[in-house]
Amino acid sequence: MKWEILDTQRNPMQLVEIKGVTKRVRKKVVLTVEQYHALLAELPYRIQVMVMIAMCLGLRISEIRALQWQDFDFRRRILTLTRSIVGRYVWNGGKTGTSEDEVTLDSKLVSVLEDWRKRCVETPEAWLFANADTKQPIHGDAIQKDYLRPAGEKIGLQGVGWHSFRHTYRTLIDDIGTPLGVQQRLMRHADIKTTMNTYGSAFEKTKRRANSRVAALVLPPAIIRQLGNRAKDVSLENLRPATAAIH
Repeated sequence: MKWEILDTQRNPMQLVEIKGVTKRVRKKVVLTVEQYHALLAELPYRIQVMVMIAMCLGLRISEIRALQWQDFDFRRRILTLTRSIVGRYVWNGGKTGTSEDEVTLDSKLVSVLEDWRKRCVETPEAWLFANADTKQPIHGDAIQKDYLRPAGEKIGLQGVGWHSFRHTYRTLIDDIGTPLGVQQRLMRHADIKTTMNTYGSAFEKTKRRANSRVAALVLPPAIIRQLGNRAKDVSLENLRPATAAIH
């Protein structure tokens, strides 16, 4: 993968199966808009800006850490992703060929970024988020441990991390009806199966709305009228004739 001979969307170690060991699947943390706002209120401004970038653009923390001011064209409202930082190492190019791309910026996010530019630590490389002492990009894992997790627990959410915002971003763009092909481009996935299978989780209201639409199509109107004419407190026993009629 380092030599770009292989192009993969996942950690290859996840493919290793050990006999007799049950693989534990971590539950995805997807925030509602209300939970996101509550979480944001618990964070310092510098981390708020990082989280807002993650939520508005679906960027990975490795990409956020690597942002430099020259990557932005505020006049055209474009961000060009050209590098990522994993650990202490700067990698030119994105996680995949599709990761390196031009990302469109909303005007409100541009206002946030222009404000942050006046406050951020100045460094020779013009990093957006640098340590004041070392002038090097700050560590995402430390922020997750010291700020994101505690803030999440304070509002009643366990396991909030950087990837929660990417999962939430995908859920939001799906929830507003974004075509799947556009979702793939926004997530910058080389394989659309990654977009479909790995990221996002439907909100409760969305799932309920979808189920209601299906029910309206498949439930016989006569049965619905029959049930609606009954008393409000109907026992399951009284519903059996209607169920039998369906069969």
